[in-house]
Amino acid sequence: MKITAEFKGGALDGTALHGDAIDPYSLLSAEFLYQMTHDGRIGARFKGFSPRAIKQMHGAESAGRMPMTQMYELAERRELDGGVHLVCIFVPPRRR
Repeated sequence: MKITAEFKGGALDGTALHGDAIDPYSLLSAEFLYQMTHDGRIGARFKGFSPRAIKQMHGAESAGRMPMTQMYELAERRELDGGVHLVCIFVPPRRR
């Protein structure tokens, strides 16, 4: 099954993952996201690293601190041509 996902809002805004990509990162990420959201269940929430955080991760590990993650929620799921398209929206942090 071909899995695609797009992100709206937050640091991943405009980012897309493609399950049929040649890039193994995009391919594995699309499949992992599908599994993490319980096979694309609308309302499922998950945390993701921003692209900037991923780039900084190597240095952060050596310094003993990890970059922040952002919360996303699966808002839409569409069955298309033997595959599935997921739309994930940014969930702003709660104010204390």
